[in-house]
Amino acid sequence: MLATLLALGEGDVASSLEKIKQAEVILKESGFKSSTYLPMTSYTLFSGSDEFDYRSVAQRANAIYKEMKKAHPFLTDGADYPLSVLIAQKQKRIDTIEQIYEALSQRGFSKGNELQLLSHILSLSTLGTSQLIEKCVELNTTLKANKLKSSMGYYPSIAMIALLEEGSHKLTEDFMDLTRYLMKLKKFKWLGKGMNMLFASALVADQWLEEHSDENGTDMDTVLGLTIESVIIAQTVAMIAAISAATAASSAASS
Repeated sequence: MLATLLALGEGDVASSLEKIKQAEVILKESGFKSSTYLPMTSYTLFSGSDEFDYRSVAQRANAIYKEMKKAHPFLTDGADYPLSVLIAQKQKRIDTIEQIYEALSQRGFSKGNELQLLSHILSLSTLGTSQLIEKCVELNTTLKANKLKSSMGYYPSIAMIALLEEGSHKLTEDFMDLTRYLMKLKKFKWLGKGMNMLFASALVADQWLEEHSDENGTDMDTVLGLTIESVIIAQTVAMIAAISAATAASSAASS
């Protein structure tokens, strides 16, 4: 995954890799433990921070992670490392995350790791908390009405679409249409509805960014754009990790 991101990125790959290794050392010195998620956490720090800011962002991210762990000890693990860095880079507060988490749980969202991830992603937005919550509730209701509710695993998809400030209704339609299309494809339908919803939300968001990035004088929020790109990376990592885990479990069961 890291090799793919480096190959698709800009600049010299060798130089970028050295900076990512430097970021990893600083993350460890700041309190992060070695895990399968640390390389992508290092990439997140490298891709969203100036080199001279690595240590301050890493220290702030570790403090945020500890607060996450204190609030939800059984839900927080290494998978939350990259998002803690994103939250630190955006200068967001942990109490905003908790406010979103509790508000959505009162509006029909099930408590758990997926809702925590949803609240983490939403906290990155520049939109008001109440506006984000209403967007999520509206989208969740629309998905249920269109028989696209699957499991808590699709919560990050809701976060992705809700982050987009403009044209949300069209994006919702595009998101649902693409999910249905993927579900009909032989090579995708075996993944299940939830995973295809994750793919669809990432593709729709990526297309939205591409369409807006070439506009002159656009009012698109630059921070929002960078956030969505970062979340696409985080979702991709989560999807690959889930597929790898499922493959490993299947191999172990058959051996």
